[in-house]
Amino acid sequence: MRILQVHKPIGTTLILALISNVIFLFVLEAFSRTDRVRELLPEPIVGTSRLELDLSINRLDQYIEKTGSVDCVFVGSSMVRSGINPGIFSPAFKNRTGIDINAFVMGIGDLTPPETEKAIVPLLRNRYQVPLIVLENAPGLLFRWSGFNSKMEFLIQSPFIRLQRGEFNMTGWFIDHFLCFRYFLRFRIWLMENDPIRRALTIQRQLKANGYDPRQGKTPFDPKKIKIKKQLKINFSRPFWEGHLDALDRTLTAQECIVLLELPTHPASSIYKSDDRISDYLSVINRIASIRRSHKTPCITSRDILSFPDSSWLNLTHLNPEGAHQFSLWVAHQLAELYLSGRIRLCGLQ
Repeated sequence: MRILQVHKPIGTTLILALISNVIFLFVLEAFSRTDRVRELLPEPIVGTSRLELDLSINRLDQYIEKTGSVDCVFVGSSMVRSGINPGIFSPAFKNRTGIDINAFVMGIGDLTPPETEKAIVPLLRNRYQVPLIVLENAPGLLFRWSGFNSKMEFLIQSPFIRLQRGEFNMTGWFIDHFLCFRYFLRFRIWLMENDPIRRALTIQRQLKANGYDPRQGKTPFDPKKIKIKKQLKINFSRPFWEGHLDALDRTLTAQECIVLLELPTHPASSIYKSDDRISDYLSVINRIASIRRSHKTPCITSRDILSFPDSSWLNLTHLNPEGAHQFSLWVAHQLAELYLSGRIRLCGLQ
């Protein structure tokens, strides 16, 4: 009768197999980082469940590779994406202060304060060490349908974001350190590509390297021809915003060098603020003001200060390149005044 025997060299075999796998991983990683491969393959992602954020992170990585560290990031919704042009902002800020400031726009559609607090701000602070973060201050962001709660939870609990918050996990570590792993995640998305994914890809691919959205309207903007969506009229009648205000409060408590920025909207959009629950809207305005005053957080307010002609608008809530040029110059001047008056330190930026 034959008896199965395990010979001594099995330990050597396991070690050799492990070494071979490690070598293969590093060869694959080196291959993934070559310019030719990166030109041929689609954008890698980090698996946050928010494709726009994933693509924005990849764009920021590439931008830093080309220009060096980023000094200022504008964070907010698509309004920030189309409203701030770093190519206009940075030179204007330097002209006023003499300081070079490398700016980037991270505009994520329907971004909410809890996502900013638990995902975006830790990401920018811990992974990129960004000295100055400018957060969109828009009451409209605080009114979201309950369906957004599940999306937020997926984002906040994703391995990569948990790692940025200081919660170590091997999956997040591999995603953070191995580009080939991010390409694998992108391949999984490609297999299940649908209309929302294609739309996010289309939008992101139109952006400049610095995150700015330069889209022009197909026809000149005419507010008289715009039909106000019903959702705009009822957003402020569904107060999901209490937790969002708490998130804003925690963000300002934990972080320095943050400035709040109010984005302009076309005067015709004010129709959605005139519904029966206007008190909700005014309550939010007052609460935001109270929170930022308690933390002595600077806030750049554009409401009732700036006005743009119809030719500066893409639609009721988004500026086109003409409007973004004007607004970026104005924001640069406002931030420069905050710096020169000592209200912001720019946290080590010289």
